[in-house]
Amino acid sequence: MGVQKVFDSVGIHTPPAVHFFPGQTENIAGQLAPIGDKFVVKPCRQGSSVGVTMTNGLDQTIRVAQTTFETFGDCIIEKFIKGREITAAILCDNVLPLLEIRSNRNFFDYKAKYEDDATEFLFDTIETKILSKKYNK
Repeated sequence: MGVQKVFDSVGIHTPPAVHFFPGQTENIAGQLAPIGDKFVVKPCRQGSSVGVTMTNGLDQTIRVAQTTFETFGDCIIEKFIKGREITAAILCDNVLPLLEIRSNRNFFDYKAKYEDDATEFLFDTIETKILSKKYNK
């Protein structure tokens, strides 16, 4: 079961997504058209935002997905959702404070994570009352 299906099964909403297979361009375009016109193309087997690309429009998205597939293998195309970058951690069954991440880049990409000194990591910007209980497995 894919990560998105696992999240969805426990009530965590994820953006609409399509698994990309080369040679099925018309089918992919038909699946993406109702989702929107801004997308995120992600390799399935990478981490740290390696190979992630933001795209606009179906033509650009399909071209980027083909290149991503050639470079990294399987990839997914998700609807772009504008929002804040927030991360949460659990340590020994305790939820740590939420952390907001602000980058000067389009998104929190590899360079923003590991190379850019301008990236800000901010505590106390998010209400955390609902997370004050001990994490239950």
